[in-house]
Amino acid sequence: MLFFLTDYLSELYMHKEITTATIILALTLLSGCEDKEKSIIRIITNPRGAEIYINGEEKGNSPSEIGQTFAIKLSSGDYTLEAKNATEDKIKEWYATKTIHVHKNTLQTVELRLESRFSKQFLAKIKEKYNSKVIEPEMTTIPKGDFEMGCDNNKFSFCKYDRAIHPVSVQSFSMSKYEVTIQEWSACFLDGGCDYYPYRKNWQQAMNPVTGIDWNDVQQYIKWLNEKTGKKYNLPSEAQWEYAARAGTKTKFSWGNKIGRNNAYCKKCGVMWNNDSQVINVGSFQPNKWGLFDMLGNAREWTLDCWNDFYIEAPTDGSAWTSGDCSLNTVRGGSPNSETVEVYSSFREPGKKDGWNSDIGFRLSITE
Repeated sequence: MLFFLTDYLSELYMHKEITTATIILALTLLSGCEDKEKSIIRIITNPRGAEIYINGEEKGNSPSEIGQTFAIKLSSGDYTLEAKNATEDKIKEWYATKTIHVHKNTLQTVELRLESRFSKQFLAKIKEKYNSKVIEPEMTTIPKGDFEMGCDNNKFSFCKYDRAIHPVSVQSFSMSKYEVTIQEWSACFLDGGCDYYPYRKNWQQAMNPVTGIDWNDVQQYIKWLNEKTGKKYNLPSEAQWEYAARAGTKTKFSWGNKIGRNNAYCKKCGVMWNNDSQVINVGSFQPNKWGLFDMLGNAREWTLDCWNDFYIEAPTDGSAWTSGDCSLNTVRGGSPNSETVEVYSSFREPGKKDGWNSDIGFRLSITE
């Protein structure tokens, strides 16, 4: 036991971790020399200050101070070690686990590197409110046709990335009437198809559009939904999106050239709500002439296209533009944070494919 303890203190000395607490621990170990069958397990957590569990039983906390250590005497055998550290909002926690085998009369150092995960408490709330049952989107058929895509500087006072006007022919396709909701996304998350859950403290309305997801998260959802339904859902191309948003119109908005009141949800849309950062339930306003809700306002929406600053050499057949800066994708539609010009049917802007944006959601399409 003395040889074993010398090794232990030598190791601490090499790591410059001998403290008063270490000396007290050493004396404690010496006082228990009769426990020759037991071993000393030293547990280090990263980050520090985590709750430590052994075979499901809480044993204490790893010290928060540098130079302090957690050690415990264990008999030989197999043990499951766990370390937990809850975040302040209780939504996520830091967690690590490791199974070890303890031999007789040995010193063993175990490091547990904690990773972030959703807390069991938070997951229980999601499971209580939602389930993993697939909810297919309600689709509507968009007729084939030709339209002029883009913004005309001679007619509108603001055209930035949406130049120049060019003719596009679009084949018939189907588009979801509503943006994908939190309820729909929750089914994917609970079924294991979606890794990410975009939580907010004041935001868990089932019929809100799901936002705060990046383009890659959306691809997980689409893959899961297609596997569950046997269908071929996808994001709409940018041309499909604008064609559907216009619904046969040539005006700034699908309802005319003036923003008006209570036509959409944006910063200056004249709505009864006064919350720039929060979306509202899908379908809260009248649809456009083709039966699509919230194409302008509420949540901005991902499209399939890579980003290009202008429409030079853009496809004219309604297909997605798959060249350009593909670390970015085109975002459409405006949100509660958007100025009036950002809710034009033609307005477009880039979104970082792996970037988090609190007001970007999506809707689905199926190309016939």
